[in-house]
Amino acid sequence: MVISSPRGSFGAVARLDGRATRGTALTEKGHWPRLSPGGEGVNATVAEDDADFGGGAVFHDNRVRVEPAGTAVT
Repeated sequence: MVISSPRGSFGAVARLDGRATRGTALTEKGHWPRLSPGGEGVNATVAEDDADFGGGAVFHDNRVRVEPAGTAVT
């Protein structure tokens, strides 16, 4: 799969199960991007902005596109 946003993209292997809410994608940050195919990880899709409320991190609300590898437009 290719996970992308206007900020960037990364490759991932998808596993579908009933644990996540429909329309929600989950990922773990468990390794360095240089160890990932393509050299990018989930942070490639996250804005570098601060949240508008409290100035915290914005990575908990990150809209992305999920597509099969080989069909994504980035």
